[in-house]
Amino acid sequence: MSYLKIKHLKKSYGDKAIFDSIEFSAKRGEFVTLLGPSGCGKSTLLRCIAGLSSVDTGKISLADKDITKLSPQKRNIGMVFQNYALFPNLNVFENVAFGLKIKKVHKKEIEKRVKKMLKLVELEDFSKSYPHSFSGGQAQRVALARSLITKPDLLLLDEPLSALDAKIRKHLRAQIKAIQKEFHLTTIFVTHDQEEALELSDRIILMHQGEILQNSDAQNLYLLPKNRFVASFIGNYNILSPKDLDLLNLSHSFKEDIALRPETIEISGTQGVKAKIKEKILLGNVIRYKVKIKDLELKIDTLNFSNSSHFNVNDNVYLKFHLEFAKELTC
Repeated sequence: MSYLKIKHLKKSYGDKAIFDSIEFSAKRGEFVTLLGPSGCGKSTLLRCIAGLSSVDTGKISLADKDITKLSPQKRNIGMVFQNYALFPNLNVFENVAFGLKIKKVHKKEIEKRVKKMLKLVELEDFSKSYPHSFSGGQAQRVALARSLITKPDLLLLDEPLSALDAKIRKHLRAQIKAIQKEFHLTTIFVTHDQEEALELSDRIILMHQGEILQNSDAQNLYLLPKNRFVASFIGNYNILSPKDLDLLNLSHSFKEDIALRPETIEISGTQGVKAKIKEKILLGNVIRYKVKIKDLELKIDTLNFSNSSHFNVNDNVYLKFHLEFAKELTC
């Protein structure tokens, strides 16, 4: 049963339409990611859910309650921004306790809940520190704790990790997911980072130019893109036309272009379609080859140190195509 429902939502700034008739829902305890390139409308949509931006038309329901016209303070929604928005004159304890003080929670209860929350985000030893002394990762954990302490009905995360370095981002991703599961907290997460989306999400809503192009779990979004944009945005794909497949002398029944993941093309030393390696790129545990067959260029991913990773630029190789994993694109 849907816990958060977005119906026919429309938002414009003057003559510029941000999105029109947006619809989606989220179950209680579900982690849903709004994914898409900059300017696609995902952050504006999040602000509309939070009540920080008004909507032109449409309805937002949370736990069967219409919150479309409620002020942000009356929605019981927690929100974490990219810029942290901490109070510089308050220490960690006071920042986290702020929402509880506004709600006039008893002092002993505040102390108990704040201590528990700081332990959860691994900041129990920094309760008296001030924002100016925080690293980016510490500041973001304070912001997360402050949003969770009031027990919100919904948590909104607006690209909270984008300003952090890769190592800290990975650690915080794991923390966010663990906390979200522990609280069984319905969460809407905004990002343009597909790796974050694939790792964290129960479901991903891919947006482009104010529209939802695909709404599915991570696996189906990765393996079964609905159109060319989705295929090009999520991971890497080789887009091949039926004419290209004919050129490769591959038996097929496709009438439209297909999307084929780089890892579904196998490099062989002796059998298959003959090709020449033009580029070899080390991506950690994966090696990406760019190969050329006549005028056709393809990307191929292999695991590092596998039998298919011992080729070099200008080597002639043979390719095996696993067309059973191809996805036909209708638009």
